[in-house]
Amino acid sequence: MISAIPHTWNMFSYQLVSLRQLIDDSIASQDAQIALQEVGGVIAVGNLVGQVVSLGDYLALLNLTALLSVALAFFNVLPFPLLDGGQATLEILQALMRRRIPDKYLNVINTIGLVFLLGLSVLITFKDALQFNLIQGILEQVRSVFGR
Repeated sequence: MISAIPHTWNMFSYQLVSLRQLIDDSIASQDAQIALQEVGGVIAVGNLVGQVVSLGDYLALLNLTALLSVALAFFNVLPFPLLDGGQATLEILQALMRRRIPDKYLNVINTIGLVFLLGLSVLITFKDALQFNLIQGILEQVRSVFGR
């Protein structure tokens, strides 16, 4: 039980180092494909969980669940507007300025963050759907239902 805290910290730190390395590699090679191949959303996570469940190794499933929880926490503390990290960044900024940012500006910042996160979610989901041939599978199911 006591080892869970350092293990969680190690997983969190590893994600930070991996994200930085992924960005550095993409910039150095001037190829966004490197980053795109490593990023996954709900479909990729579902596929991975399905693979682990099919192995029947419930300790591996428990470890994956812990890793996904840490990954979600990591993503949540990134300084993007609308996420907790973004809200903390805005609060720190206001404390440093010693005045509140007007609500109309906060609303614009949060709206931009919402649009960015929704757009990113749609793009990642679409990428996952293509990567895992989900669209082809859906089309085949529709064809089998309608006989075409």
